[in-house]
This record gives sequence, C-alpha cells and structure tokens, in this order.
Amino acid sequence: MTERRTAEEGSLAIQNSMGENHAKRSLAAGELVLFMGVNQMRTPNIAMFAASCGFDEVYFDVEHNPTSLEIAAAICVAALGVGITPIARVSSRDPHDATRILDCGAQGVMVPHVSTVAEAQAVVESCPYPPAGASFGLGQRTGSRLCRPLTGRDQRLSQCRDPADSDARNSGGDR
Repeated sequence: MTERRTAEEGSLAIQNSMGENHAKRSLAAGELVLFMGVNQMRTPNIAMFAASCGFDEVYFDVEHNPTSLEIAAAICVAALGVGITPIARVSSRDPHDATRILDCGAQGVMVPHVSTVAEAQAVVESCPYPPAGASFGLGQRTGSRLCRPLTGRDQRLSQCRDPADSDARNSGGDR
C-alpha cells in the first residue's frame, strides 16, 4: 500500500509498490484524482512539486513545447519515484510517439489529432507488448523496471562496497 503525505507532514511520498499506476487504481475505486498540468516547466523536479502539493499525477505536454524525450523520461522516472502517475501528451497520433514515451516511464498518454475510431484503435493497439498488443520490446516498461523495491539478493548486493568486502564476509574473515 502507498502512503502519501503532504509537505506539512514532512515527506513527499513513501511508495511501497513502485511502478504502480496510482491514478488508475484510484479512478477504478471511484476516488477523486487530482493532476497537475505543466507546459513550459521542463525539469524533473516538477514531479516533486506535484507530490508535495498533494497531486496524484503530473501531466506534461511534449506537443506544444520543446521538451525532449530525455527530459520527458526524467520527469517520468522522478514522478514514479515520488509516487505519482506521469501522463504525457505526445506530439502526434503516430504510434511510435506513444510507445516511446511509454517506454520512458509514462503511465498514460494523451494522443492529439485523432478524428476516427480507427485512428484511436490503431494507437491503442500499438502500445501494449504482445500478446496484448503489437509494440516490440524486451519486456516491461521503464517505470516498472527502474522503480521496484530492493528485495533479498538485491539488498545484499547494494550493501557490498566492493568484491573484496563480500569475499571477506563469505569466508568468515575480519575486516
């Protein structure tokens, strides 16, 4: 479960289920979801601002400003790290635009210039990986790969300073 705190309580967010789409979960439960929309601010700290103000998601536009894919990816990863949902408006209905931003960690996209049901279906079908969709990829999206809790072996590895320390502990030697 995720615990959200306001800035007055002294913490931005504590997230135990990294990579979960919190806004989607809240909407499915019939809860109110607040989002912060940004257009010209292109730094990852916008995610921290949104979380500290109590927003559930941050929406940023890459169609109407010069935000690069690298900046968009940094905003997505920062948003996931503070427990809010990153949503991006892509620059076209080309499925390539939607899949690239999803691969960078966005958990939702707004696709412009869609006029027909067929155009909408083409974008939707291109986003998920097989067997659900046609997007090619090596597995999970960035958000779920980069933002996951350390467990077991990962925690032990993160505590090792260098291979010599690990070898000394395993052989029973003192340091």
